[in-house]
Amino acid sequence: MNTKLLKPMKLIKQYPTCLLIILIATLFCQNTMAQKNRNKKKAKQEVVQEEEENLDIWTETPICKVMIVDSIVVDKKELVQQIPLPGHLGKIFIDTETGNYIYENDFADMRYITQTDTSGYHNIYRQILLAEKWGAPELIQINGDKYDYINPYVMPDGQTLFFAARSRDDNEGKTYSIYTTTFDPETNTFLEPQRLPYPFNSDGNNIIYIEDEVNSIGWFASTRRQDEEKVCIYTIATKQPWEYYDNENYEPEKLKSLALIERISDTWPSQKQRDIVLEKINQLKNDNTNTEETNKNINFVINNNTIYDSFSDFKNEESKNLYIKLLDQKAKQIAYKRQLNEYRKLYHNSTEEGRKRITDVITATENELKSSYNTVRSLTKKIRNLEQ
Repeated sequence: MNTKLLKPMKLIKQYPTCLLIILIATLFCQNTMAQKNRNKKKAKQEVVQEEEENLDIWTETPICKVMIVDSIVVDKKELVQQIPLPGHLGKIFIDTETGNYIYENDFADMRYITQTDTSGYHNIYRQILLAEKWGAPELIQINGDKYDYINPYVMPDGQTLFFAARSRDDNEGKTYSIYTTTFDPETNTFLEPQRLPYPFNSDGNNIIYIEDEVNSIGWFASTRRQDEEKVCIYTIATKQPWEYYDNENYEPEKLKSLALIERISDTWPSQKQRDIVLEKINQLKNDNTNTEETNKNINFVINNNTIYDSFSDFKNEESKNLYIKLLDQKAKQIAYKRQLNEYRKLYHNSTEEGRKRITDVITATENELKSSYNTVRSLTKKIRNLEQ
């Protein structure tokens, strides 16, 4: 007889209850593990389903069709210095005494300032140059809900205002979005602001928007996917009116990628078109550098015996301000000439119908250039009369 088989049988007879408990426990563990696996599978299916449902929101979300030419990540404190604002748009800077953000127009006679009020919220104030002195900042009135406002920029038309804002209700954790509004002269207020679409806004802090209509380029900045002290500046090719993606022609994953700027190269119609705009931007930076050097070392003929080579040579404050406007006009002339060269190239490569449209644009730009020449002659004459 096999004694090895007798031992288990003997154990069963001696400890039937214990063995029953072990058997039940084993079966329970197996059932529990199976249930856990089923729960994991169900949870995974629910996550996938939720992601698919979340992706579906992009099929209904307006996304602006904008070419993002380039991007650069900088320290937040260097933001305003890193945007190469052309002279004809004015300038942006941080007041060294107050720490306030300031936008100053191209005529250097009006400022829009970010400043905190008595409640601790940021507001936008306007300051006007009167009798060679800056007047007291005046709070601008913006219709609609009240926000915490920062970083204003006013288009050269003096009517269109861009700024970043967030809700005043429980500011903790709230992010800034970019808005735009238009001045209403009848009420002396700005209309209720409109939030810019994707990709200008995101779930991060979106903190500034600037547009150069003359050169058809612009900049906006966002903290999306950045470290706490960093911000990304995006350089874009602008187009008016804005165009939007036809969402029906794109998969939800692609729409999400375009909205959140996962790859800027996805926004390029072609590498060639991107290179053309990038060349324009680099030329603009060079023009800015040359203008800065010109401002430091000027060369202005007063008469046959007198030539000014420094701003300190001007005797009259008004003539100094007029000379700044003269430089601005010369910067515009550079931009107009560059635009005309591009339009003429497009003309030769266009269809007959396209040439008709481009001809109108060329004519309008030529008229702007002629007007600028006349303005320079007029300013030159005024400056000479004031200085003699």
